[in-house]
Amino acid sequence: MSTTDPLAGSGVGSLVSPLSVRSLAAVVLAIAAAAGCGGKDKKDATTPTASSGGAAGGQTGGATAGRGADGAAGAEGPTGIQPPGLDLPAAEKQRRVAEHLKRGQTALDSSRDPDFAINESKAALAVDETSVDAMVLLAQAYYVKGYYDLVQDVLEKALERNGAGNKKLHFLFGLIHDRNKRNDQALDEYQKAVAIDPNYKSALMNLGVHFLRNKRYQDAVTLYERLTGQLGYKTASSLTNLGSAYRGQSAEFGTSDIARRNELLLKAERTYKAALAADRNYANAYYNTGLLYLDADPFPEGRADMDMVKRLQRAKSQFDEYRRLPGADQKLADEQVAVAQKLIDKEGRARQKAAERDAKRKVREAKDAADKAKEDSTKPDAAKAPGTTP
Repeated sequence: MSTTDPLAGSGVGSLVSPLSVRSLAAVVLAIAAAAGCGGKDKKDATTPTASSGGAAGGQTGGATAGRGADGAAGAEGPTGIQPPGLDLPAAEKQRRVAEHLKRGQTALDSSRDPDFAINESKAALAVDETSVDAMVLLAQAYYVKGYYDLVQDVLEKALERNGAGNKKLHFLFGLIHDRNKRNDQALDEYQKAVAIDPNYKSALMNLGVHFLRNKRYQDAVTLYERLTGQLGYKTASSLTNLGSAYRGQSAEFGTSDIARRNELLLKAERTYKAALAADRNYANAYYNTGLLYLDADPFPEGRADMDMVKRLQRAKSQFDEYRRLPGADQKLADEQVAVAQKLIDKEGRARQKAAERDAKRKVREAKDAADKAKEDSTKPDAAKAPGTTP
């Protein structure tokens, strides 16, 4: 995780949609700014009170006589409203803005203190009301606090002030669109962020989520292989997403190329194991591994296929591991365990019936062999050849 990227820990978590849990395309990942943006689920959009942050970014008003928000003493003289920081040299403005932004970003990254970040971003805007970076920091802090109704307003103001080249602006736009289920717009924003910085890990992570949602499995494989390989972002979530991309791609081959299908299934299995090696408590890696064994019929093992009951038992055990971890969807886990157990029982009954049929067949064959032997033993000796004498 990059320490210079305040949103690098945005925590794109891997969740499987309960609406179509058997579908490979259902391996989608809910996008939230969990780790880097506070970590807890927020309420629906609320407006901050005056004591908790005030107006949206950029609306700082004029500076009055006295001590400004940046700590500088106000000039003596007329009390008319003047643009903030008008009397400061450009270099001094830049220095002060940078200091406020550094303190505010540190408050978010290290202390998880969005209120301090809000104050610092506003102090930066009091120095330079056109600072796009200050507006983006303000939007990020509002996002952490759950003021989603303000985030987009601040970002739009930043965009109006030539903020189109700011990667974090587009990333935050993507998060807002995802929260509002505007998938196409979210995808577009993440693509814009990556276009600005091809190594922007958070945006790459979330862009891959949308590739998975849209069944663009090859694009997802390419993205996550680069993210976990070249960029070294080998987190449990990124590896789980890569495993899901392999799993989804395997379904595109089916019987058309069994060797390629099996290769991708084994890659998915290895990648899920790598995700669990990175974090043994990452619940979604267990869940997705369970889906891998549940859905891939047959599943390759060595030069043959894995025994069906063995495969289903593995699926069940993975779902059991998933539901014991904090945050697991217990109802979803119970449903999947029930599906696996039902298939195990069905296969057990089929095998029992097959065994009974085989046993009856063997009894019949043994009886037929005994009857034939008895019949042969009771036949008279063959007639002697003509011309012989006793």
